[in-house]
Amino acid sequence: MESSVHLILDDNGEKIGFRGFMRNITDMYKAETNLQRSEATFREILENMDEGYTENDLLGVITYANKSALKILGYSREEYIGMSYAEYMPSATTDSIFNIYNQIYRAGEATFIEGHENIAKDGTTKILETWASLMRDDSGKPIGFRNLSRDITQRRKEKEEKRQLEEQFQEAQKLEAIGTLAGGVAHDFNNLLMSIQGNLSILLYKMDQRHPHRKKLKLIENQIQSGAELTRQLLGFARGGKYQAKATNINKLIDKTVNMFARTRKELKLYTKFEKDIDTVVVDQGQMEQIFLNLFVNAWQAMPDGGNIYIRTESIDLDNIFVNPHSLEPGKYIKISITDTGIGMNHDTVKRIFDPFFTTKEVGRGTGLGLASVYGIVKNHNGIINVSSEEGIGSTFEIFLPSSKIQVVKEEKIQEKAIRGTETVLIVDDEDPVLEVSKGMLETLGYQVIIAKTGEESIGIYSKYYDIVDIVLLDIIMHGMDGGEVFDKLKEINSNVKVLLSSGYSEDEYASEILKKGAHGFIQKPFSIELVSQKIRQIID
Repeated sequence: MESSVHLILDDNGEKIGFRGFMRNITDMYKAETNLQRSEATFREILENMDEGYTENDLLGVITYANKSALKILGYSREEYIGMSYAEYMPSATTDSIFNIYNQIYRAGEATFIEGHENIAKDGTTKILETWASLMRDDSGKPIGFRNLSRDITQRRKEKEEKRQLEEQFQEAQKLEAIGTLAGGVAHDFNNLLMSIQGNLSILLYKMDQRHPHRKKLKLIENQIQSGAELTRQLLGFARGGKYQAKATNINKLIDKTVNMFARTRKELKLYTKFEKDIDTVVVDQGQMEQIFLNLFVNAWQAMPDGGNIYIRTESIDLDNIFVNPHSLEPGKYIKISITDTGIGMNHDTVKRIFDPFFTTKEVGRGTGLGLASVYGIVKNHNGIINVSSEEGIGSTFEIFLPSSKIQVVKEEKIQEKAIRGTETVLIVDDEDPVLEVSKGMLETLGYQVIIAKTGEESIGIYSKYYDIVDIVLLDIIMHGMDGGEVFDKLKEINSNVKVLLSSGYSEDEYASEILKKGAHGFIQKPFSIELVSQKIRQIID
Protein backbone atom coordinates (compact mmCIF):
# COMPACT_ATOMS: atom_id res chain seq x y z
CA MET A 1 0.00 0.00 0.00
CA GLU A 2 0.98 3.64 -0.40
CA SER A 3 -0.16 5.95 2.49
CA SER A 4 -0.43 9.70 2.96
CA VAL A 5 -0.92 10.78 6.63
CA HIS A 6 -1.84 14.29 7.91
CA LEU A 7 -2.25 15.73 11.48
CA ILE A 8 -5.83 16.67 12.57
CA LEU A 9 -6.26 19.87 14.66
CA ASP A 10 -9.43 21.19 16.44
CA ASP A 11 -10.73 24.76 16.23
CA ASN A 12 -8.35 25.85 18.95
CA GLY A 13 -5.37 24.31 17.14
CA GLU A 14 -5.04 21.40 19.46
CA LYS A 15 -3.80 18.10 18.07
CA ILE A 16 -6.61 15.61 18.17
CA GLY A 17 -5.64 12.86 15.72
CA PHE A 18 -4.56 11.83 12.22
CA ARG A 19 -6.18 11.69 8.82
CA GLY A 20 -4.90 9.09 6.36
CA PHE A 21 -5.30 8.26 2.67
CA MET A 22 -4.30 4.82 1.37
CA ARG A 23 -3.82 3.55 -2.16
CA ASN A 24 -3.28 0.00 -3.43
CA ILE A 25 -0.03 0.05 -5.49
CA THR A 26 0.59 -3.68 -5.67
CA ASP A 27 0.52 -3.78 -9.47
CA MET A 28 2.69 -0.69 -9.83
CA TYR A 29 5.22 -2.05 -7.31
CA LYS A 30 5.42 -5.34 -9.17
CA ALA A 31 5.91 -3.51 -12.45
CA GLU A 32 8.72 -1.34 -11.06
CA THR A 33 10.38 -4.34 -9.44
CA ASN A 34 10.18 -6.27 -12.70
CA LEU A 35 11.57 -3.27 -14.56
CA GLN A 36 14.52 -3.05 -12.18
CA ARG A 37 15.09 -6.75 -12.51
CA SER A 38 14.85 -6.46 -16.32
CA GLU A 39 17.34 -3.62 -16.35
CA ALA A 40 19.70 -5.61 -14.13
CA THR A 41 19.28 -8.65 -16.37
CA PHE A 42 19.82 -6.50 -19.46
CA ARG A 43 23.01 -5.02 -18.02
CA GLU A 44 24.21 -8.48 -17.03
CA ILE A 45 23.62 -9.70 -20.58
CA LEU A 46 25.47 -6.67 -21.96
CA GLU A 47 28.37 -7.21 -19.59
CA ASN A 48 28.83 -10.87 -20.50
CA MET A 49 28.10 -10.89 -24.23
CA ASP A 50 30.92 -11.68 -26.68
CA GLU A 51 30.36 -8.53 -28.69
CA GLY A 52 31.64 -5.20 -27.48
CA TYR A 53 28.87 -2.81 -26.41
CA THR A 54 29.44 0.90 -25.77
CA GLU A 55 27.36 4.00 -25.29
CA ASN A 56 28.60 7.50 -25.99
CA ASP A 57 27.03 10.94 -25.83
CA LEU A 58 26.45 13.20 -28.81
CA LEU A 59 30.03 14.49 -28.58
CA GLY A 60 31.43 10.96 -28.84
CA VAL A 61 32.48 10.63 -25.19
CA ILE A 62 32.14 7.07 -23.86
CA THR A 63 29.54 6.80 -21.06
CA TYR A 64 29.34 3.00 -20.82
CA ALA A 65 31.38 0.01 -22.02
CA ASN A 66 30.90 -3.69 -21.36
CA LYS A 67 33.67 -6.17 -20.55
CA SER A 68 34.13 -7.28 -24.16
CA ALA A 69 34.58 -3.70 -25.40
CA LEU A 70 37.23 -3.15 -22.72
CA LYS A 71 38.94 -6.44 -23.59
CA ILE A 72 39.09 -5.66 -27.32
CA LEU A 73 41.00 -2.41 -26.81
CA GLY A 74 42.78 -3.39 -23.58
CA TYR A 75 41.58 -0.47 -21.41
CA SER A 76 40.27 -0.60 -17.85
CA ARG A 77 36.77 0.75 -17.23
CA GLU A 78 38.17 3.77 -15.42
CA GLU A 79 40.46 4.57 -18.39
CA TYR A 80 37.86 4.03 -21.09
CA ILE A 81 34.85 5.83 -19.64
CA GLY A 82 35.19 9.49 -20.50
CA MET A 83 37.39 8.95 -23.55
CA SER A 84 36.33 10.37 -26.90
CA TYR A 85 36.32 8.02 -29.88
CA ALA A 86 38.83 10.40 -31.50
CA GLU A 87 41.37 9.29 -28.87
CA TYR A 88 41.45 5.63 -29.96
CA MET A 89 40.82 5.90 -33.70
CA PRO A 90 43.07 7.07 -36.56
CA SER A 91 42.14 10.49 -37.90
CA ALA A 92 40.74 9.08 -41.15
CA THR A 93 38.49 6.71 -39.19
CA THR A 94 37.46 9.52 -36.82
CA ASP A 95 36.23 11.63 -39.74
CA SER A 96 34.32 8.69 -41.17
CA ILE A 97 32.66 7.84 -37.82
CA PHE A 98 31.71 11.50 -37.31
CA ASN A 99 29.91 11.53 -40.67
CA ILE A 100 28.13 8.25 -39.91
CA TYR A 101 26.96 9.49 -36.48
CA ASN A 102 25.75 12.69 -38.10
CA GLN A 103 23.73 10.62 -40.58
CA ILE A 104 22.27 8.47 -37.80
CA TYR A 105 21.35 11.59 -35.81
CA ARG A 106 19.47 13.08 -38.75
CA ALA A 107 17.76 9.92 -40.03
CA GLY A 108 17.30 8.18 -36.71
CA GLU A 109 18.03 4.80 -38.31
CA ALA A 110 20.58 2.21 -37.18
CA THR A 111 23.61 1.88 -39.49
CA PHE A 112 26.14 -0.89 -40.09
CA ILE A 113 29.74 0.38 -40.03
CA GLU A 114 31.93 -2.02 -41.97
CA GLY A 115 35.55 -2.67 -40.96
CA HIS A 116 36.84 0.43 -39.18
CA GLU A 117 40.22 0.77 -37.43
CA ASN A 118 40.68 1.26 -33.69
CA ILE A 119 43.96 1.67 -31.83
CA ALA A 120 44.25 -0.56 -28.76
CA LYS A 121 46.04 0.55 -25.60
CA ASP A 122 49.15 -1.42 -26.62
CA GLY A 123 49.30 0.38 -29.97
CA THR A 124 48.07 -2.48 -32.14
CA THR A 125 45.35 -1.91 -34.72
CA LYS A 126 42.00 -3.64 -34.24
CA ILE A 127 39.47 -3.93 -37.05
CA LEU A 128 35.86 -3.76 -35.82
CA GLU A 129 32.48 -3.96 -37.51
CA THR A 130 29.71 -2.10 -35.69
CA TRP A 131 25.96 -1.58 -35.60
CA ALA A 132 25.38 1.96 -34.38
CA SER A 133 21.95 3.40 -33.37
CA LEU A 134 20.57 6.54 -31.78
CA MET A 135 19.72 6.77 -28.04
CA ARG A 136 16.83 8.99 -26.91
CA ASP A 137 15.54 10.09 -23.50
CA ASP A 138 11.99 9.63 -22.26
CA SER A 139 10.83 12.65 -24.21
CA GLY A 140 12.34 11.30 -27.44
CA LYS A 141 15.22 13.76 -27.50
CA PRO A 142 18.53 12.32 -28.93
CA ILE A 143 21.13 11.94 -26.19
CA GLY A 144 23.81 9.72 -27.71
CA PHE A 145 24.63 6.51 -29.58
CA ARG A 146 24.68 2.79 -28.86
CA ASN A 147 27.39 0.69 -30.53
CA LEU A 148 27.43 -3.09 -30.87
CA SER A 149 30.86 -4.14 -32.20
CA ARG A 150 32.59 -7.35 -33.23
CA ASP A 151 36.39 -7.75 -33.47
CA ILE A 152 37.14 -9.01 -36.99
CA THR A 153 40.92 -8.39 -36.92
CA GLN A 154 41.83 -12.08 -37.20
CA ARG A 155 39.17 -12.71 -39.83
CA ARG A 156 40.48 -9.83 -41.92
CA LYS A 157 44.04 -11.12 -41.51
CA GLU A 158 43.05 -14.63 -42.62
CA LYS A 159 41.08 -13.21 -45.54
CA GLU A 160 44.07 -11.13 -46.64
CA GLU A 161 46.40 -14.12 -46.32
CA LYS A 162 44.01 -16.21 -48.41
CA ARG A 163 43.85 -13.45 -51.03
CA GLN A 164 47.64 -13.27 -51.16
CA LEU A 165 47.94 -17.06 -51.47
CA GLU A 166 45.40 -17.09 -54.31
CA GLU A 167 47.26 -14.24 -56.01
CA GLN A 168 50.57 -16.09 -55.67
CA PHE A 169 49.00 -19.26 -57.09
CA GLN A 170 47.52 -17.39 -60.06
CA GLU A 171 50.86 -15.65 -60.65
CA ALA A 172 52.66 -19.00 -60.58
CA GLN A 173 50.18 -20.43 -63.11
CA LYS A 174 50.60 -17.42 -65.38
CA LEU A 175 54.39 -17.64 -65.29
CA GLU A 176 54.20 -21.40 -65.88
CA ALA A 177 52.16 -20.84 -69.04
CA ILE A 178 54.50 -18.12 -70.30
CA GLY A 179 57.45 -20.34 -69.42
CA THR A 180 56.17 -23.21 -71.57
CA LEU A 181 55.95 -20.88 -74.56
CA ALA A 182 59.34 -19.28 -73.84
CA GLY A 183 60.99 -22.68 -73.45
CA GLY A 184 59.73 -23.86 -76.84
CA VAL A 185 61.03 -20.71 -78.53
CA ALA A 186 64.44 -21.05 -76.83
CA HIS A 187 64.71 -24.74 -77.76
CA ASP A 188 64.04 -24.09 -81.45
CA PHE A 189 66.38 -21.10 -81.48
CA ASN A 190 69.18 -23.16 -79.92
CA ASN A 191 68.78 -25.74 -82.70
CA LEU A 192 69.22 -22.94 -85.25
CA LEU A 193 72.31 -21.69 -83.43
CA MET A 194 73.63 -25.26 -83.32
CA SER A 195 73.84 -25.41 -87.09
CA ILE A 196 75.68 -22.08 -87.26
CA GLN A 197 77.99 -22.85 -84.32
CA GLY A 198 78.81 -26.32 -85.58
CA ASN A 199 79.78 -25.26 -89.08
CA LEU A 200 81.77 -22.36 -87.66
CA SER A 201 83.59 -24.72 -85.27
CA ILE A 202 84.58 -26.94 -88.19
CA LEU A 203 85.91 -23.97 -90.16
CA LEU A 204 87.89 -22.63 -87.21
CA TYR A 205 89.27 -26.08 -86.36
CA LYS A 206 90.59 -26.56 -89.88
CA MET A 207 91.73 -22.97 -90.38
CA ASP A 208 95.30 -21.84 -89.94
CA GLN A 209 95.79 -19.60 -86.91
CA ARG A 210 97.15 -16.84 -89.17
CA HIS A 211 94.30 -16.89 -91.70
CA PRO A 212 93.01 -13.31 -92.33
CA HIS A 213 89.38 -14.37 -91.94
CA ARG A 214 89.88 -16.13 -88.61
CA LYS A 215 89.35 -12.93 -86.59
CA LYS A 216 86.03 -12.25 -88.32
CA LEU A 217 84.87 -15.82 -87.75
CA LYS A 218 85.73 -15.53 -84.05
CA LEU A 219 83.59 -12.36 -83.89
CA ILE A 220 80.73 -14.33 -85.42
CA GLU A 221 81.27 -17.07 -82.84
CA ASN A 222 81.10 -14.46 -80.05
CA GLN A 223 77.75 -13.28 -81.40
CA ILE A 224 76.51 -16.85 -81.46
CA GLN A 225 77.49 -17.16 -77.82
CA SER A 226 75.60 -13.93 -77.07
CA GLY A 227 72.54 -15.45 -78.72
CA ALA A 228 73.03 -18.64 -76.74
CA GLU A 229 73.28 -16.58 -73.55
CA LEU A 230 69.91 -14.97 -74.31
CA THR A 231 68.32 -18.38 -74.79
CA ARG A 232 69.97 -19.58 -71.57
CA GLN A 233 68.30 -16.71 -69.74
CA LEU A 234 65.01 -17.53 -71.42
CA LEU A 235 65.38 -21.20 -70.50
CA GLY A 236 66.34 -20.12 -67.00
CA PHE A 237 62.87 -18.58 -66.74
CA ALA A 238 61.06 -21.28 -68.67
CA ARG A 239 62.51 -24.59 -67.56
CA GLY A 240 65.94 -23.70 -66.26
CA GLY A 241 67.50 -26.98 -65.43
CA LYS A 242 70.62 -27.42 -63.36
CA TYR A 243 73.65 -28.19 -65.48
CA GLN A 244 75.92 -29.24 -62.62
CA ALA A 245 74.07 -29.16 -59.33
CA LYS A 246 76.36 -29.87 -56.38
CA ALA A 247 76.66 -29.09 -52.68
CA THR A 248 77.74 -25.46 -52.34
CA ASN A 249 78.67 -23.10 -49.53
CA ILE A 250 76.35 -20.25 -50.50
CA ASN A 251 78.24 -17.74 -48.33
CA LYS A 252 81.48 -18.29 -50.27
CA LEU A 253 79.69 -18.20 -53.62
CA ILE A 254 77.95 -14.89 -52.79
CA ASP A 255 81.16 -13.42 -51.40
CA LYS A 256 82.99 -14.32 -54.61
CA THR A 257 80.24 -12.71 -56.74
CA VAL A 258 80.11 -9.61 -54.51
CA ASN A 259 83.87 -9.06 -54.82
CA MET A 260 83.75 -9.49 -58.59
CA PHE A 261 80.84 -7.05 -58.95
CA ALA A 262 82.15 -4.48 -56.46
CA ARG A 263 85.38 -4.03 -58.45
CA THR A 264 83.38 -2.67 -61.39
CA ARG A 265 80.95 -0.48 -59.45
CA LYS A 266 82.95 1.83 -57.20
CA GLU A 267 79.95 4.14 -56.63
CA LEU A 268 78.16 1.38 -54.70
CA LYS A 269 78.81 0.04 -51.21
CA LEU A 270 78.01 -3.63 -50.66
CA TYR A 271 77.55 -4.97 -47.13
CA THR A 272 77.35 -8.68 -46.30
CA LYS A 273 76.05 -10.44 -43.19
CA PHE A 274 76.51 -14.20 -43.43
CA GLU A 275 75.25 -16.77 -40.94
CA LYS A 276 78.21 -18.81 -39.71
CA ASP A 277 78.35 -22.59 -40.20
CA ILE A 278 75.34 -22.43 -42.53
CA ASP A 279 74.11 -25.62 -44.25
CA THR A 280 75.02 -26.22 -47.88
CA VAL A 281 72.62 -25.85 -50.82
CA VAL A 282 72.61 -28.19 -53.83
CA VAL A 283 72.77 -25.78 -56.76
CA ASP A 284 74.36 -25.06 -60.10
CA GLN A 285 77.03 -22.56 -59.13
CA GLY A 286 77.08 -20.88 -62.53
CA GLN A 287 73.36 -20.27 -62.43
CA MET A 288 73.55 -18.98 -58.87
CA GLU A 289 76.23 -16.50 -59.91
CA GLN A 290 73.93 -15.45 -62.75
CA ILE A 291 71.14 -14.83 -60.23
CA PHE A 292 73.25 -12.67 -57.93
CA LEU A 293 74.84 -10.67 -60.74
CA ASN A 294 71.40 -10.00 -62.24
CA LEU A 295 70.08 -8.80 -58.89
CA PHE A 296 73.17 -6.66 -58.24
CA VAL A 297 72.91 -5.07 -61.69
CA ASN A 298 69.21 -4.48 -61.13
CA ALA A 299 70.01 -2.75 -57.81
CA TRP A 300 72.78 -0.69 -59.44
CA GLN A 301 70.39 0.52 -62.15
CA ALA A 302 67.93 1.57 -59.42
CA MET A 303 70.67 3.72 -57.83
CA PRO A 304 72.07 5.91 -60.65
CA ASP A 305 73.74 8.24 -58.14
CA GLY A 306 75.18 5.46 -56.01
CA GLY A 307 73.87 3.77 -52.89
CA ASN A 308 74.05 0.69 -50.69
CA ILE A 309 73.33 -2.99 -51.26
CA TYR A 310 72.85 -5.24 -48.23
CA ILE A 311 73.24 -9.02 -48.64
CA ARG A 312 72.33 -11.40 -45.85
CA THR A 313 72.07 -15.19 -45.44
CA GLU A 314 70.29 -17.09 -42.67
CA SER A 315 68.76 -20.50 -41.94
CA ILE A 316 64.99 -20.53 -41.67
CA ASP A 317 62.12 -23.02 -41.24
CA LEU A 318 59.25 -22.63 -43.73
CA ASP A 319 55.81 -24.02 -42.88
CA ASN A 320 53.04 -25.38 -45.11
CA ILE A 321 51.26 -22.03 -45.32
CA PHE A 322 54.37 -20.42 -46.86
CA VAL A 323 55.36 -23.18 -49.30
CA ASN A 324 51.97 -24.56 -50.44
CA PRO A 325 51.37 -21.90 -53.15
CA HIS A 326 54.70 -22.95 -54.66
CA SER A 327 53.99 -26.72 -54.46
CA LEU A 328 57.07 -27.27 -52.29
CA GLU A 329 57.77 -29.18 -49.09
CA PRO A 330 58.03 -27.42 -45.72
CA GLY A 331 61.30 -27.64 -43.83
CA LYS A 332 64.70 -26.00 -43.55
CA TYR A 333 65.68 -23.43 -46.15
CA ILE A 334 68.51 -20.96 -46.65
CA LYS A 335 67.18 -17.41 -46.97
CA ILE A 336 69.20 -14.94 -49.05
CA SER A 337 68.14 -11.28 -48.82
CA ILE A 338 69.37 -8.58 -51.21
CA THR A 339 68.25 -5.04 -50.33
CA ASP A 340 69.05 -1.82 -52.17
CA THR A 341 68.46 1.83 -51.32
CA GLY A 342 67.29 2.70 -54.83
CA ILE A 343 64.27 4.38 -56.35
CA GLY A 344 61.98 1.45 -55.63
CA MET A 345 59.03 0.22 -57.69
CA ASN A 346 55.28 0.78 -57.69
CA HIS A 347 52.79 -2.04 -57.12
CA ASP A 348 52.09 -2.64 -60.83
CA THR A 349 55.81 -2.96 -61.62
CA VAL A 350 56.37 -5.39 -58.72
CA LYS A 351 53.55 -7.60 -60.04
CA ARG A 352 55.21 -7.85 -63.49
CA ILE A 353 58.86 -7.80 -62.50
CA PHE A 354 59.45 -11.50 -63.31
CA ASP A 355 57.56 -11.52 -66.62
CA PRO A 356 59.87 -12.29 -69.58
CA PHE A 357 60.48 -9.32 -71.89
CA PHE A 358 59.02 -6.88 -69.33
CA THR A 359 61.44 -4.02 -68.69
CA THR A 360 61.22 -0.48 -67.35
CA LYS A 361 64.27 0.52 -69.35
CA GLU A 362 64.08 2.46 -72.59
CA VAL A 363 64.01 0.60 -75.90
CA GLY A 364 67.35 -1.02 -76.69
CA ARG A 365 68.66 -0.83 -73.12
CA GLY A 366 67.34 -4.13 -71.79
CA THR A 367 65.91 -7.48 -72.89
CA GLY A 368 63.57 -8.02 -69.95
CA LEU A 369 65.07 -11.49 -69.43
CA GLY A 370 67.34 -10.86 -66.43
CA LEU A 371 64.82 -11.12 -63.61
CA ALA A 372 62.73 -13.63 -65.58
CA SER A 373 65.72 -15.97 -65.65
CA VAL A 374 66.32 -15.31 -61.92
CA TYR A 375 62.76 -16.44 -61.22
CA GLY A 376 63.12 -19.56 -63.38
CA ILE A 377 66.47 -20.61 -61.95
CA VAL A 378 65.24 -20.25 -58.37
CA LYS A 379 62.07 -22.18 -59.20
CA ASN A 380 64.01 -24.98 -60.88
CA HIS A 381 66.15 -25.31 -57.78
CA ASN A 382 62.92 -25.97 -55.82
CA GLY A 383 63.22 -22.50 -54.32
CA ILE A 384 61.06 -19.44 -53.78
CA ILE A 385 61.73 -15.80 -54.65
CA ASN A 386 59.74 -12.85 -53.30
CA VAL A 387 60.14 -9.13 -53.89
CA SER A 388 58.95 -6.13 -51.89
CA SER A 389 59.51 -2.52 -52.83
CA GLU A 390 58.53 1.01 -51.91
CA GLU A 391 58.99 3.97 -54.19
CA GLY A 392 61.71 6.28 -52.95
CA ILE A 393 62.89 3.75 -50.34
CA GLY A 394 64.29 0.75 -52.21
CA SER A 395 63.65 -2.92 -52.98
CA THR A 396 64.31 -6.26 -51.30
CA PHE A 397 64.58 -9.62 -53.05
CA GLU A 398 64.30 -12.71 -50.83
CA ILE A 399 65.42 -16.10 -52.13
CA PHE A 400 64.67 -19.34 -50.26
CA LEU A 401 66.65 -22.47 -51.26
CA PRO A 402 66.31 -25.93 -49.65
CA SER A 403 69.18 -26.54 -47.25
CA SER A 404 71.29 -29.69 -47.37
CA LYS A 405 73.66 -31.62 -45.10
CA ILE A 406 75.79 -32.78 -48.06
CA GLN A 407 79.37 -31.62 -47.65
CA VAL A 408 81.19 -29.56 -50.27
CA VAL A 409 83.59 -31.59 -52.44
CA LYS A 410 86.45 -29.77 -54.15
CA GLU A 411 86.61 -30.47 -57.90
CA GLU A 412 89.35 -29.83 -60.43
CA LYS A 413 88.37 -27.90 -63.54
CA ILE A 414 89.07 -29.69 -66.81
CA GLN A 415 90.69 -27.55 -69.47
CA GLU A 416 88.55 -27.37 -72.61
CA LYS A 417 90.25 -28.26 -75.92
CA ALA A 418 89.37 -30.32 -79.00
CA ILE A 419 90.44 -33.95 -78.66
CA ARG A 420 90.46 -36.30 -81.59
CA GLY A 421 89.21 -39.89 -81.65
CA THR A 422 88.70 -42.87 -83.95
CA GLU A 423 85.69 -44.57 -82.32
CA THR A 424 82.24 -45.01 -83.86
CA VAL A 425 79.47 -42.61 -82.82
CA LEU A 426 75.73 -43.04 -83.48
CA ILE A 427 74.05 -39.61 -83.68
CA VAL A 428 70.27 -39.54 -83.16
CA ASP A 429 68.44 -36.26 -83.95
CA ASP A 430 65.27 -35.39 -85.85
CA GLU A 431 66.58 -31.99 -87.01
CA ASP A 432 68.44 -32.45 -90.33
CA PRO A 433 70.68 -29.34 -89.97
CA VAL A 434 71.71 -30.38 -86.44
CA LEU A 435 72.28 -33.96 -87.55
CA GLU A 436 74.50 -32.93 -90.46
CA VAL A 437 76.60 -30.40 -88.54
CA SER A 438 77.10 -32.80 -85.61
CA LYS A 439 78.21 -35.48 -88.10
CA GLY A 440 80.62 -33.01 -89.70
CA MET A 441 82.14 -31.98 -86.37
CA LEU A 442 82.78 -35.54 -85.24
CA GLU A 443 84.14 -36.67 -88.60
CA THR A 444 86.49 -33.68 -88.51
CA LEU A 445 87.80 -35.02 -85.21
CA GLY A 446 88.41 -38.45 -86.76
CA TYR A 447 85.35 -40.38 -85.54
CA GLN A 448 83.34 -42.84 -87.61
CA VAL A 449 79.73 -41.57 -87.64
CA ILE A 450 76.37 -43.27 -88.18
CA ILE A 451 73.24 -41.09 -88.22
CA ALA A 452 69.58 -41.79 -87.39
CA LYS A 453 66.77 -39.28 -88.00
CA THR A 454 64.19 -40.89 -85.69
CA GLY A 455 64.14 -42.85 -82.48
CA GLU A 456 62.73 -45.89 -84.24
CA GLU A 457 65.49 -45.79 -86.87
CA SER A 458 68.18 -45.55 -84.19
CA ILE A 459 66.89 -48.68 -82.45
CA GLY A 460 67.05 -50.63 -85.70
CA ILE A 461 70.60 -49.43 -86.43
CA TYR A 462 71.87 -50.05 -82.91
CA SER A 463 70.38 -53.56 -82.74
CA LYS A 464 72.50 -54.45 -85.83
CA TYR A 465 75.71 -52.56 -85.01
CA TYR A 466 75.79 -52.24 -81.23
CA ASP A 467 79.02 -54.21 -81.08
CA ILE A 468 80.88 -51.53 -83.07
CA VAL A 469 79.07 -48.40 -81.75
CA ASP A 470 81.19 -46.94 -78.95
CA ILE A 471 78.87 -44.09 -77.93
CA VAL A 472 75.44 -42.68 -78.81
CA LEU A 473 74.87 -38.91 -79.07
CA LEU A 474 71.11 -38.84 -78.34
CA ASP A 475 68.75 -35.88 -78.71
CA ILE A 476 66.13 -35.88 -75.94
CA ILE A 477 63.27 -33.98 -77.61
CA MET A 478 62.17 -35.70 -80.83
CA HIS A 479 58.93 -36.36 -82.62
CA GLY A 480 57.53 -39.84 -82.14
CA MET A 481 59.83 -41.84 -79.85
CA ASP A 482 61.67 -39.36 -77.64
CA GLY A 483 65.09 -39.66 -76.05
CA GLY A 484 63.88 -41.30 -72.86
CA GLU A 485 62.11 -44.10 -74.73
CA VAL A 486 65.08 -44.58 -77.06
CA PHE A 487 67.45 -44.85 -74.10
CA ASP A 488 65.31 -47.56 -72.49
CA LYS A 489 65.37 -49.58 -75.73
CA LEU A 490 69.14 -49.12 -76.12
CA LYS A 491 69.62 -50.44 -72.56
CA GLU A 492 67.54 -53.51 -73.42
CA ILE A 493 69.81 -54.24 -76.38
CA ASN A 494 73.05 -53.50 -74.50
CA SER A 495 73.05 -52.79 -70.78
CA ASN A 496 76.51 -51.21 -71.08
CA VAL A 497 75.57 -48.73 -73.80
CA LYS A 498 77.30 -45.35 -73.45
CA VAL A 499 74.99 -42.39 -74.07
CA LEU A 500 75.64 -38.65 -74.22
CA LEU A 501 72.32 -36.75 -74.08
CA SER A 502 71.84 -33.50 -75.98
CA SER A 503 69.04 -30.94 -76.12
CA GLY A 504 68.17 -27.39 -77.03
CA TYR A 505 66.71 -27.27 -73.51
CA SER A 506 68.81 -27.18 -70.38
CA GLU A 507 69.32 -30.20 -68.18
CA ASP A 508 65.74 -30.31 -66.90
CA GLU A 509 63.93 -32.90 -64.79
CA TYR A 510 63.36 -35.20 -67.78
CA ALA A 511 67.04 -35.20 -68.66
CA SER A 512 67.91 -35.79 -65.01
CA GLU A 513 65.63 -38.85 -64.96
CA ILE A 514 67.44 -40.36 -67.95
CA LEU A 515 70.80 -39.62 -66.33
CA LYS A 516 69.65 -41.42 -63.19
CA LYS A 517 68.77 -44.45 -65.33
CA GLY A 518 72.37 -44.66 -66.53
CA ALA A 519 73.00 -42.09 -69.25
CA HIS A 520 76.59 -40.88 -68.99
CA GLY A 521 76.35 -37.14 -69.63
CA PHE A 522 74.49 -34.15 -71.00
CA ILE A 523 75.45 -31.41 -73.45
CA GLN A 524 73.30 -28.41 -74.35
CA LYS A 525 72.97 -27.06 -77.87
CA PRO A 526 74.57 -25.08 -79.37
CA PHE A 527 77.85 -26.78 -78.48
CA SER A 528 81.33 -26.23 -79.89
CA ILE A 529 83.64 -28.84 -81.35
CA GLU A 530 85.89 -28.48 -78.29
CA LEU A 531 83.08 -29.10 -75.80
CA VAL A 532 81.56 -32.11 -77.58
CA SER A 533 85.01 -33.70 -77.97
CA GLN A 534 85.69 -33.27 -74.24
CA LYS A 535 82.33 -34.81 -73.30
CA ILE A 536 82.79 -37.80 -75.60
CA ARG A 537 86.33 -38.50 -74.36
CA GLN A 538 85.22 -38.27 -70.71
CA ILE A 539 82.59 -40.95 -71.34
CA ILE A 540 84.57 -43.29 -73.59
CA ASP A 541 87.79 -43.09 -71.57
